[in-house]
Amino acid sequence: MVRTKDITNYINGKSYNKVKLSNSIKRFLFYITLIVTIISCSPNKENLGAAVDDITSAGQWQRVGPGGGGGQFIPSINPHDSTNIFIKCDMTGSYVTYNGGESWQNFNLHAYSRFFEHDPVNENAVYASGLGLMKSNDKGATWSLIYPTPDETFGFVPTGDHAAERIVTKDSVHLKIMALGIDPANTKNLYISVVAGDSTFLHISKDQGATWTRDIELTNDVVSIYVDPTSDMDQRSVYLQGRMGIIKWVNGDTTFNKNPEGVYSFSSFATGYDQDNEEVVTYGISGHTYYKRYFKDKRESASGIYVTKDGGSTWTSIQEDLVAEHTAEQAPEWRALATSAFNPGVVYVSYNDYIPEGGNEWIGVAKSIDYGQTWDFVWKDEVGDEDKISENFNGGWLNERWGPSWGENPFSIAVYAHNPDLVVTTDFGRTIKSTDGGKSWEQIYTRKTDYGWASRGIDVTTSYQVAFDPFNEQHVYLAQADIGLIESYDGGKSWKSGTDNNGVPGKWTNTCYQVEFDPKSEGKAWILMSWIHDLPRAKMWRKKKLEDFKGGILRTTDGGKSWEVVSKQIGEAAYTNIMIDSESEPGKRTLYACGFGKGVYKSTDDGLNWSLKNNGIDGDTPFAWRLRRRESDGALFLIVHRRSEDGSIDNPYDGAVYVSKDGAESWEKLNQPENTNGPTCVAFDADEPNKIILSTWGREMKGDFIPDAGGGIFISEDAGASWRNVLSKDQHIGEILYDERVNRYYAIGFNGSAYYSVSNGEDWQRIDGYNFKWGQALSLDPRNSEMLFILTFGGGAWHGPATGDQNANQDVISPKIQW
Repeated sequence: MVRTKDITNYINGKSYNKVKLSNSIKRFLFYITLIVTIISCSPNKENLGAAVDDITSAGQWQRVGPGGGGGQFIPSINPHDSTNIFIKCDMTGSYVTYNGGESWQNFNLHAYSRFFEHDPVNENAVYASGLGLMKSNDKGATWSLIYPTPDETFGFVPTGDHAAERIVTKDSVHLKIMALGIDPANTKNLYISVVAGDSTFLHISKDQGATWTRDIELTNDVVSIYVDPTSDMDQRSVYLQGRMGIIKWVNGDTTFNKNPEGVYSFSSFATGYDQDNEEVVTYGISGHTYYKRYFKDKRESASGIYVTKDGGSTWTSIQEDLVAEHTAEQAPEWRALATSAFNPGVVYVSYNDYIPEGGNEWIGVAKSIDYGQTWDFVWKDEVGDEDKISENFNGGWLNERWGPSWGENPFSIAVYAHNPDLVVTTDFGRTIKSTDGGKSWEQIYTRKTDYGWASRGIDVTTSYQVAFDPFNEQHVYLAQADIGLIESYDGGKSWKSGTDNNGVPGKWTNTCYQVEFDPKSEGKAWILMSWIHDLPRAKMWRKKKLEDFKGGILRTTDGGKSWEVVSKQIGEAAYTNIMIDSESEPGKRTLYACGFGKGVYKSTDDGLNWSLKNNGIDGDTPFAWRLRRRESDGALFLIVHRRSEDGSIDNPYDGAVYVSKDGAESWEKLNQPENTNGPTCVAFDADEPNKIILSTWGREMKGDFIPDAGGGIFISEDAGASWRNVLSKDQHIGEILYDERVNRYYAIGFNGSAYYSVSNGEDWQRIDGYNFKWGQALSLDPRNSEMLFILTFGGGAWHGPATGDQNANQDVISPKIQW
C-alpha cells in the first residue's frame, strides 16, 4: 500500500517527478505534401487575462458581442490554482481563464475537447483531448501533441462540410482519445482510453507521453479513468469507468464490475479520494438524459444517483431524499454530477424535469454534504407558464432576455479539489460560478455595462455580419444565429438584443443572416430573420423540408426602434442575403434577396413588393446563398450552394455561379474551375473588368485520409471562361472580401486561418493571431481600414489587425497542401 505520508504529499501538491516532454511534430506525406505545425493554441502570454473592454484596440484580437449564447462544457479547475479554469464549447473552441472568469481566452486543439486533466503535482501541466492527446506546460498558453507520438504521426487532413480534421498515423487508423488517468504518486505514468477504428484500447505511458504501449482491448465505453492512490505502487489499481460498468485494471489483469440492476448505461461519473477513511468514492448517474442520443445502448436505464466505495463491486442508491418532493410518474433527469477530488462527501448534481406538487417544473443544482444521504436544492429555477429565476442567481443577459429556460440546468459541473464550496457549471449558453457552496451563483460569461452587456471572451455563437449605421457609427448590429440580432449604441463596447418587442416575430428571432442599411436614407434598414440557423451547413437542410424553412424580410424606417415584415407576399423562407442596387433611387430602392431553396427575389419599391427572378437558374428549389454586384457594370453574380455531400460532380446537385447583366431578369451559368462544384463567394478587380476571384469549398474524396479537392481560391481573367488556382493549401474557403480603401483582399474558411492579399489576389498571407477553427464571414471596419472583423461558425465575432498581430503566438497553422 502507499503510505499515508505519500497520500498527504500528493494532496498537498509536493512533487515526485520532473516533467519531460517531446514537442516535435513530423511532416506528413500522403499523396500530397502536408506540412503541419501543432504547437501553441492561445493568445499572447503578455496579455493573459486582459479584460475585453474596447473593440477598437489595435494589436490584439478580441471578441465582440455580449458573450455566451451557445453550449459550454467540461469545466475544469486547476487543483493548484483556483483562478485557472478551462471549458470547451461544442463548436471546436476551448477557453481558459487566469483570473477566475473575469476574462477568457480562446485556444484551438484542432477538434472537440473531451476532457481537461491537470497534473496532480505540476501546477503548470494540463492535458486535453483534441485532435490527439495534447499537453500544455504553461497552464494552457501553448500546447503540444503527445499521442500519437511524433514518430507515429504524419500530420492531419481536414475534410467535409465541417472541415473535420483527421490525424494521420503510420497505420492509418481513426483515433479518438476518450479519457486520461494520471498516477498521483508518479505522474510519469499515464493511462488513456483510445478508440482506434472500431476497437477501444487502454494505452500506457511510463515517461509522461514520450512513448506508449498498447495494453488491453476494452469492450466498455470508457468515459473516465481514475488511478487509486491507496493501491500498491507495484500493483496499481486503475478504474476504467464506462457506460456499462467499471473495469478494475491491475497490471493487465481486469475485473469487470457491472452497473446496478436496471442501469444499462451510466451517463456520468465523479470520483474523489476520502483521506479520512482512505477510500475511493465514485458517484454515477443514470436514467433519461439529454445525452442519450450519444449512447450506443438506447435502452432506458433506471433513473438513479448511485455511489460505490469499492470500485463498482457494490452500488448504493442515494436519490431517495432528493426525489421526495417529485410527483410526476417519470423520474427527473440527472444531467451532470461532480465531487471534490479530496472532499468526496460533498457532491453536486444537475437536475431537470423535477415536478413538485402543484408547481412549475424545477431545474438547477442540488447538493449533498453527506455522500448523498440528504440533499438541498441550492439552485432552483422554475420554468413553466411564467419562468422564475432562482433567488440566489445573479445576472447575465441571457436570463434577462429569455429567462432560465434558455440556458437550462448545467451540462457539466466542476468542483475545486481543495475547497468543495468553489463550483463552476456550464450549460446551453452560460458559464456560472459559486464560491460559497451554492448559497449564491454568479455568471462569468458576460459583464454588465451602463448600456448593456459585454463579452468576457466566451462567445459560442455563429456570426454572419457586423453592420455599422452609416449615419451613426456608435450604432452597430451583430447578425448572429441562436441569439439573433444583437444591437450596440456605444460603438460595439456593449450589446443587447435587437428583437425585443419591436415587431420582429418571435418565431423568427433565432437567427439574423444580414442587416442592410440604406446609405442615403437615415434610419432605414432591412434585416433577414429566420428560425433556421447555421446555413449553409448541410446539417440544416439534409433532412429538413425546404417548405418548412421559416423566416422573412423586415424593414425599419426609425433606426430599428420598430420593424415591419415586408415579405408576406412571397411567403416564409430562410432569406440569407439582401443587396441594394446602389444606383436605384432612395425611397424607391431596387433590392435583391436570396431565398435559400427558393431563388432570387427582386423589389423595385423599397422592399414592399417582391417578384421571383429565376429565369436561367437550374432547378425548382435552388439554394440561393449569396449575391454580389460588380460596380464597374452593375452585373449581378449569384452563388447557388452545393447540395451534394458525397464528393460527386457534374450532376444536378452541383453548386453554381450565375451572372445577370439585366437586373436579374435572366441568368447565365458560368464555368467553374475543373473538379470544382462548391462555389462560396466572388470578388472583383476594379481595374480589370473581366477579372473574377472565386472562393470554393472542396469535395470530399473517397478514402479516410485523402484531402478534399477542388477547394481554395481561383482567379479568372476572362470573365469565367478559364480559371487558375492561387490558393490550394486551404480547401474550405467560405468568403472573400475586398477593401477598396487599401486595395486589399481578405479570405476566411474552416481550417483555423484567415488570409489577406495585397497582390490583387495572387498571393495570400495568413492573418496571425486569429485562431478559431471555423471562420465563415468577414466585415470591414468603417472606422479603421487596418482593423477587420472575422465572423465565425460558433466562436462569435472577432476584431483585430487586418494584416495580423505580429506578436501573437502562431497557434494554428493551416495545412499547406501541394499536389
